[in-house]
Amino acid sequence: MKAVLFDLFETLVTQQYADRPAEQSFVDKLGLNLDDVRAWWKSHTSERMTGEFATYQETLSALCGSLGASIESATIEEISRDRLRRKREYLLGVDAKIVQVLSQLRSNDWTIGIVSNATPDEVASWPKCPLRNIVDDAVFSCQIGYVKPDPEIYHLACERLGVAPTKTVFVGDGGFDELQGAAAVGMRPVQARWYYARKIEWNATSELSGIDDIDDLFHRLEHIENRGVMLCTNN
Repeated sequence: MKAVLFDLFETLVTQQYADRPAEQSFVDKLGLNLDDVRAWWKSHTSERMTGEFATYQETLSALCGSLGASIESATIEEISRDRLRRKREYLLGVDAKIVQVLSQLRSNDWTIGIVSNATPDEVASWPKCPLRNIVDDAVFSCQIGYVKPDPEIYHLACERLGVAPTKTVFVGDGGFDELQGAAAVGMRPVQARWYYARKIEWNATSELSGIDDIDDLFHRLEHIENRGVMLCTNN
């Protein structure tokens, strides 16, 4: 069985104009200090990504409560609606090339999964995403309580697909040390560079392949599968 797991954001879906909460315009609406918000956002990454905050409204309320800000519920609702709208646009606006390549993989007997670190609001519109009916399964951190690079999230994704990690390719831009995490459980890691050429310090014993153009993805994955080894190092 040919199997590939994809990261979602900046791999299959791009947020080129991503809603970054720790920006000045955002904190001005909340009446908070930018550095304080950035520090809180970073220190609560796990809670946000594992679904401890079930909604974006809960996240904002926790943020404001922790930093001693009093904000009207109407403002929180307004900010939350705007974020949901933007996240919906990202998920519904998948590039046609991505859809084409995944459809090509599917028609050539590849089992396809998604493993993504995501907050509940980021994937609220997933059921309407054009990729939904192309992939075999999607594992989101906010739904299962594990985040990349925790081995459990990779093992769970493989278990749900019925594939072995050592027989699976993982494709992602490299955020959250996801490629190192994939390599650690025996997957063959491939860095997706078509949206974001992230600089990676590679410490794993396995080699890291990189793909710069989405048009090359299908043939590269077929090559990797046929040879069973990585022939291209990270450069």
